[in-house]
Amino acid sequence: MLTPEEMELLTDRRLPVQHVFDSEKLVQNLLELGTRIRSDVHVHQIDANQGAYADQILMPSWLQRKLHSLGINKLYEHQGEAIQNIREGRNVVLCTKTASGKSLAYNVPIIEKLVADPNACALYLAPFKALVEDQYAHLKKWADDVEEQGNQISLSGFSRFSVNGQQLSVGVLHGQRNVPEHMRKDQASSFVFSEGRYWLTNVHYLHLILQGAGSPKGKGPGLLRFLQNLRFVVIDELHQYSGLLGSKVSLVLRRLRMLCDRLGNKNVQFIACSATIANPKYLAEELTGMRGMKGFHEISGVQAPVKKKAILMWNPGLSDDEQKKRAVVSDLYEILRTIYKDGRWPRSIIFTSNRQQAQLLSREINMILRSHLHDHGGLSADEPHEFFLPYHAYLTQEVKERTIQKLEQGEILGVVTTSALEVGIDVKCLDVCILLGYPGSQASFWQQAGRVGRSRDGVVIMMLQEEPLQQYFARNPEEFFKLPPESAAINTTNPKLLKEHLAYAAHELGGTLTNAMNYVRSSALRKVVAEASDQWQQIEGKLLYHGETPRYQTLFTMGATYTVVTKNGWNEDILFQSVDERSLIRDYHVDAVFLGPDNRTFYKVKWVNNRQRKVVVEPVRTDYHTRGIVRDSIEIHEITNLMLDLIVDTD
Repeated sequence: MLTPEEMELLTDRRLPVQHVFDSEKLVQNLLELGTRIRSDVHVHQIDANQGAYADQILMPSWLQRKLHSLGINKLYEHQGEAIQNIREGRNVVLCTKTASGKSLAYNVPIIEKLVADPNACALYLAPFKALVEDQYAHLKKWADDVEEQGNQISLSGFSRFSVNGQQLSVGVLHGQRNVPEHMRKDQASSFVFSEGRYWLTNVHYLHLILQGAGSPKGKGPGLLRFLQNLRFVVIDELHQYSGLLGSKVSLVLRRLRMLCDRLGNKNVQFIACSATIANPKYLAEELTGMRGMKGFHEISGVQAPVKKKAILMWNPGLSDDEQKKRAVVSDLYEILRTIYKDGRWPRSIIFTSNRQQAQLLSREINMILRSHLHDHGGLSADEPHEFFLPYHAYLTQEVKERTIQKLEQGEILGVVTTSALEVGIDVKCLDVCILLGYPGSQASFWQQAGRVGRSRDGVVIMMLQEEPLQQYFARNPEEFFKLPPESAAINTTNPKLLKEHLAYAAHELGGTLTNAMNYVRSSALRKVVAEASDQWQQIEGKLLYHGETPRYQTLFTMGATYTVVTKNGWNEDILFQSVDERSLIRDYHVDAVFLGPDNRTFYKVKWVNNRQRKVVVEPVRTDYHTRGIVRDSIEIHEITNLMLDLIVDTD
């Protein structure tokens, strides 16, 4: 006899999602809707492209068999070019559109090298933890069949498996300062440092990892072993490293190179992958400091097959009283009613600007679709099914993984997300992408639009807000699609940043920097040393550091972060994590009421434990939520050194 819990697990929750999607019919229906509700709709078509495939690339038989087992029979032209250049020892920057197979282009030569050389190591760097986890899951697919495995280990965050009979240890490294004790991966981290040959981490944690190079204890020896044998550094989502973050990361990568050089390792190759930006080669070279003969070979363009995609620019019309424009969400509900009717069940992704909107909007959409599908989809009105789920950075990793799994298996119709799903996460089943407003840059727009149309035709709807720039695009839609991608810019000579990271480098290198001008522009270096002459001494081309041991600061000071928990007997269930202090004051203050991650339960904040950085909440039966009101104000207390230049026009 099965228990109710077991019966629940066996229940088939799959929806009748489509395996065939008629994008042209949907676009026609949406145009008719736009006419009916008096919204301006412009359609921009992107035609399908068969793509270009590489000529036969020489590969060992085991690698060919592995690619076939992964469903890959031919490589695209840009993948072939990247593999050849990486094999020949060049630094490569790969700048192609979303879903063009960039990760395969670098993993083929990297895995090939790690199998051939039992000491060789590789480092994967991403701006976000979710990308690291996604790449880790893909790497495990390279393992030999189970019956061919020998001394295999699989932990959360670490795997040891064989590839072509050769042992390979792969692991994830994350900072755990704000991770609850029972969720920490200390054992996995120890394995990664002691034997890992393919490390996957984010740039923020790499910065902190490097401080262990000066320690003969703990994880220091494991770090030195890894750096001494490091052959490849992969910089994923290169376009994210612009501005202040990119400037800091450029100095972290220079410290990495300094350490490798000191250990006698001068063979590190850099491989950068980027969405479409105007200057990928320049950014890669500025970020790594590798220019001239050691510069990057750029591979760009669209050589991968592209499915047909229709992009609709949707400008909501006036409200019934003709006084102002309708709210974007009003048109969104009409669009969703049009999408999900006449037996049409595509899977969708909706991008919003903030986490709270993602959470609440997904619940509103479920209520509307539940009623709508009762009338047009054959579902009962009291169907408990969740059709859309939220996806944002505050959710736990387990919840995010389960949400993506439900989406891929057809148990939900879509997700309402922030930019957390903009980059890198590989979800191939999506048909419709809706953007609630212009995301602010061409790179972000095309990244979000690229979430659909991977395995079949796709439809993208960008719903324009009332702000001036978006209304300009509404009146000049074709001009929007002719805009060139933005250029990324960083400053590698900022004296404040340089002073900080030179002190870190000195600590990691035992107090002496050799040939520092090979990594930092000489004029900037001289300026920093001159301004801190009490800390630095120059002797025979070397810089000796006499300052205090630096205290490592995070690349971005986020302040304290909190975990939202609810009591479950003696245990605690985590609802949200990594909640910043601003959100704490606005959304999780004492007596605040908010919607939980399951989209059904409301919670009320009982108390905030600032010492343990916990927000303790309890479920409540209610149908409302609270919303903090944030008001910014400026008061002028004193004016000094005021100079007025009076310009008199004599005309």
